Formats: sequence, C-alpha cells, structure tokens
Amino acid sequence: MRTRVRRRPPAPRWITALTASAALAPAILLGAGADARRMPAPAPGHGGVLTIVQQVEPDSLDNAHTILGASYEVFSNIYDTLVVATGPSSYQGEIAKSWTISDGGRVYTFQLRPGLRFSNGDPLNAQAVAFTFNRILNPATKSPAVGLVGPIESVVAKGPLTVVFTLKTPFAYELADLAVPYAGIEDPKAVAAEGARFGRDPVGSGPFMVKSWVSGESITLVPNPYYRNFITALKNHGEPYLSELKYIFIPNVESEIAALQSGEADMINGLPQANYAQFKNNPAFKLLLIPADDINYLEFKTVKGAGGKPTILPPFNDIRVRRAVGYALNAQGILQAANFGLGKVEYGLIPHGEDGYDPALQKVGFRYDPALAGKLLTEAGWKMGPGGVRYKDGKPLTAVLWVFSSGSYPQDGQIIANELDAVGFKTSVVTQEIATFLAQYPKGNLNMDIVGLGWPAGIMNTAMTLPLGTGDYPDPKLVKLLDQAQATADPKARFALYAQAQAYSLQMAYAIPLYSDVTVEAFSSKVHGVYFAPNNTAMYQDVTVGG
Repeated sequence: MRTRVRRRPPAPRWITALTASAALAPAILLGAGADARRMPAPAPGHGGVLTIVQQVEPDSLDNAHTILGASYEVFSNIYDTLVVATGPSSYQGEIAKSWTISDGGRVYTFQLRPGLRFSNGDPLNAQAVAFTFNRILNPATKSPAVGLVGPIESVVAKGPLTVVFTLKTPFAYELADLAVPYAGIEDPKAVAAEGARFGRDPVGSGPFMVKSWVSGESITLVPNPYYRNFITALKNHGEPYLSELKYIFIPNVESEIAALQSGEADMINGLPQANYAQFKNNPAFKLLLIPADDINYLEFKTVKGAGGKPTILPPFNDIRVRRAVGYALNAQGILQAANFGLGKVEYGLIPHGEDGYDPALQKVGFRYDPALAGKLLTEAGWKMGPGGVRYKDGKPLTAVLWVFSSGSYPQDGQIIANELDAVGFKTSVVTQEIATFLAQYPKGNLNMDIVGLGWPAGIMNTAMTLPLGTGDYPDPKLVKLLDQAQATADPKARFALYAQAQAYSLQMAYAIPLYSDVTVEAFSSKVHGVYFAPNNTAMYQDVTVGG
C-alpha cells in the first residue's frame, strides 16, 4: 500500500540534481531547485482543458474518509491547508497568516487570513478549521486519516480568526502533516447539508471545485470563483487559468498510454517506469522525473491472538523465518527488473533524503544471501522436501503475498515469489485493485504484503500507525523509540533515535526494506506550468494547455 495510497507520495524533498544528455534535453526536465519541479510556462493566459488519465477512480473526495492515492490526486485541488511546504522543513502560510509554537512544542496557535471563503461563498474561519480536525479526530467518523494529522489532543477556535491546536506530546512534524491536503479545510455547512454525499460533492477553498463526477468515467473540476492564492512559488495569484481540470479513469496501462498518444489525455498521473523509454526521446511529450520519497517494503500480517495480544501469522511468527525472507530477496534485482533501475535500494525503513535516513544501515541491513536464508529456515525446523518445498511437521512452508494490481507491484510480487520459492517456500501471489485490497485486508487470506509508504516527514512513525501488518504489531521498544524521536526538536538527537529504531526493526525483521521510487510524470508538449510542491503535491494554478 502506498499511503493515502499514492503513486506519487507527497514528501518534502528538493529534486536531486541530474543531467540529461543533449539528445534527451527537449523531452526530459531534470535538475535542482524550483525549476526541476515545474513544467515551463508561456506568458499567462486563460482557457484550456487539462485532461489527466489515472488508473484508479477515487473512492471518495471527503478527505476525512479516504487514504486512497487516487482520491488524494483529485481532492488536493479542492482543499486548502493552513500551511504549505516551501522546502525541507520550511513552510509558509496559506489559510494561516501566521503562527506561534509554545509550551515546549505542544501548542500551535494560528492566526487566519481574513476574508477567505469556500467555493460556495461560505466564510472560512477558525470555526471551520476546528470543525475539520475535530471531525477527523472523532471516533464516530472512523477516519482513516486520523493517524496522518499528528498527535492532536484538541483544536479550539478562539474567535473568528484564531485557532489553537494542543498536541498530546511535542511533535517535530506537525507543520509537515498540516501541509498535506488530508488536513485540508472543509466547509462545515456543506458537510452537514450533504451528509454521505459530501464525498461526491465536497466544498473546500482550493483552486478548483467539482463540476461533475460520472462514475467509472471521469471527474471534472472547474475554477473556484472565490479562490485566493498565497503560494509564493506560483506565478498566478488569481483564479486558475484552466477552464477545466478533468480526470479520466482508464484501468490498464496500455489504454492509458494510448490516451496520451492520441491526445485524448494531456497527462498520465504516474507513467509506469516500463514505458519510460518509449517517451524519453519523443519531442511531442515532456517527462518530469521526481524522486519519490517513499519506501517500498515487504511486511507480515498481524492478527489479534489470545487475550487480544498482537501475533504475527505463521510461519512468520518465527523471527528466523522473517529474517530468512530478508536474505532471500534481491532488492537491487527487483528495482532493476520491475522498475528499470529508476529508484534506490533502501536498507532501512526511512528512505534516501528523508528526515532520519541513515546510510550506515547499509552495513547492518539485509543483503541478498540465499544460502544464509536457507540456513535460517533449516534452523527454524523447515527441512527441504519434494519439489524444492520445505516442510515442518508435515506442513509445507507457504507464503500468500498480496500486492496491488497497479504500477510495478505485480512484477515486484512475482519476482519476490520466485526468490522465496528458490529457498524453499511455496508462494502464491494475489493481485488486488487498491480499494479491494484495503477493504478485504483485515480478513483476507494472506500472511505477507508489499507496502509503498510516502509521507512528508516522520515516515517510520506513520508506518507504525497504519492498520496493516507493521502498524498492527506495536512492539513497545520500537514504539518508545519512535515516540521519542518524533517529539525531539533537535535534529541530531532525533536522527540518532531514528537510527536506533531502524536498526532494532531490522534486527527483529518486522519489515523488509526494498527500494524507493522515481515517479515519471508524462505530459503532452502542449502542457505548460504544472508545478510539484516540495512535498510533491501537484499544483495546476499556473497551467495552460495549447501552443
């Protein structure tokens, strides 16, 4: 699962400096700094329709009721946030004009900009901000985003333009969480009036609002007439130039690509890396390569055992079997074969460029060593039997691996299955559409899955709050280290705690790190001005299509 669940996980990182050859320069935009995250724009102009194709249709546009990446891609255009990321660990106000942090990092007091309105004309005030977060925090809402907005204890409006957040504990990444559209502000009156339909027709203060949603086909957004843009990285501070922003849903890669090539679509929301080569030299298209600060890892399913105690499902309740999996997998081979080498092998659960990344973990992390994997399995009592499958007490060593049906996950899953089978497992791979995966996971017949997790900061803390395998196994020692890390303001001390947490997690083999991605964004050459914020959220306020 890619949290929220995203193909392009938002994470605050400057684009890595890369150099394109002269032959590739017309089609591929690479580099460092702001321009590396932006499609070049012509002189400002109005009009044009930007059509984006993505494989998965949103399940809801209510940001309190979904963590699906396909939903995030759409509703990030509908809601504004209190702050926006401007760089690694730096932020500017969007809805908030200013803020102060007090009580040792537990209290955040925001002063809001006056005169803001939602897309239906309702006022955006401190009461709306408090309503949004209290709705997420309310257990009755059952919001899957509750773990993604920080350890909030309370949110209280103090007059029309002042709102006070009190945290349960100091949290170094609260502003990072508040800069992600899961923390986008909703119109309380619209939520009350629409009820369950709010997910189909949400009301925010962002640059666009919903015009139509044709199930199974498309969602069309139009400019919000009340929109006010305060993001300094954007050039257009009025309404978006586009007349429409349209998402069309095509469930297979071949048809997605055909839509871009034919002109039916102007942008593929995350081009599969397998198709990178066919576009990179074609001047009719532009490619933007974005290092995606995510971590793809394999984890083991946890269930509630006797007395409600979390238990990792057999055979992975034996640490030797979990460690054997780590040594059986060739992460570099998976990255090369399924992702064409676009990305980085990761040895810890915090990826390159993220707060707490520790290169020293390469020395203690898992490496490809099938012989050692076999030795560990033998020590655990699994003896090689007929057909290359290991047995113990007459039962075969079986692994049921669930993966998403999108992106490179099916290929990842098959490679992993082959490598596990090579050391004596009998592995089956089940591919699931994302929404089905999430819905069926709790009672599903699996004991392993692949997670792709991206988050602005404190990514390992987020992994431990997800309702999946790693998050369902709250080892007290690991939880304590992560809690201490995220509450520590001093970066050096915080990174040291994250290093300990990662080393301990590897020792216990709670998850097997694999790789971090590079996202390939593909555009028609007619598209200008798309901007990817430092947390990799796409912004379309400057976009024009044509010319």
